[in-house]
Amino acid sequence: MDTTFLKSNSSQALLELFRRILLEVNTAIPGEIVNFDPSTQTATVRPCIRGTSISNTGETQYRDMPQIVKVPVWFPYSTSSGFSMTYPVGPTDQCLLIFSQRSFDNWLKYGSVQNPSETKNPRSHQYSDVMALVGLIPNPSAIQNFQMDGMEIRNKNRDSYVKVLDDKILIHTGENNIVLNLDGSVQASHASTTIQISAAGEVTVTTPQILNINSAVVNISGDINLTGSIFVSGVVQSPQYNVGSGNNVDIGVSGSSDFPAFKGGIVIGS
Repeated sequence: MDTTFLKSNSSQALLELFRRILLEVNTAIPGEIVNFDPSTQTATVRPCIRGTSISNTGETQYRDMPQIVKVPVWFPYSTSSGFSMTYPVGPTDQCLLIFSQRSFDNWLKYGSVQNPSETKNPRSHQYSDVMALVGLIPNPSAIQNFQMDGMEIRNKNRDSYVKVLDDKILIHTGENNIVLNLDGSVQASHASTTIQISAAGEVTVTTPQILNINSAVVNISGDINLTGSIFVSGVVQSPQYNVGSGNNVDIGVSGSSDFPAFKGGIVIGS
């Protein structure tokens, strides 16, 4: 509205003055990454809301805001332990720009507790004193297939993810799945092939394909229960051995280190 006709001490004039002052105060605003420097984790950003000004006749005017350079970008990071979570940041990524109530040039350069960079006329909510939190999401870019039952680290299409639930952790990519259960059991699968470890430590391998074990030496302690045939390439050797008698044995075995063909009943001792 036109304030030129308002008396200088009127309440309307004061309210209009405060409104215009507040329009120049920077607090927080959506932004967009222009470019990102991974070595310093700083970015050039542009505010996504145009600046607003009001003419003396009360007309609202809009203007594109200038880009801001060397904006520190927030990542989950513990500087004391060194643990962090990183992800690619690039042009058009949306972010939340937060304007500091005091200048932080010295803090950005040296870290820890510092004095403001200026000694006189301290800056407050200055346009250049801004940091970016990447991940603010406008409606057209909302995350698809959003999950509400746990926390996920995932790609855009959700065909690769790590998911933390109350009682398990899931790892998935393509046809590969790993489930780590709170009770200690584990299941890893690829298509119809699975490896299962029960809470008691029992291991089950199920595969419609061939199970290959390539090793210089395989040591097995305990009994072996076998359903099916054994095919041996090479010589079966033992200091002492005996073969069960009866219909299960094709040819009796005694006193030789080279075994003839047999069907069952073999016991190899030390």
